[in-house]
Amino acid sequence: MRTLEQIIKVQSCVILIAIHDPNLALSFADTALMLNEGCILDMGEVQNTMTAANLSTLYNMDLGIVSIDGKNIIICN
Repeated sequence: MRTLEQIIKVQSCVILIAIHDPNLALSFADTALMLNEGCILDMGEVQNTMTAANLSTLYNMDLGIVSIDGKNIIICN
């Protein structure tokens, strides 16, 4: 992922990837498109889109987000 970040800076390009690990998305993505059963659940900046409520809806679980050493981590409540 760090290599992709370097390519983006050097090449001034956009990289589109599908990440199914929400913790990776929180760590690396700037923008997220969340799909639930083929429909858009939410889209926008990661910090505004990947909320505990949206993640709980998406995964049908009670999830929360905690900050550890300045890094957001998704947890099961």
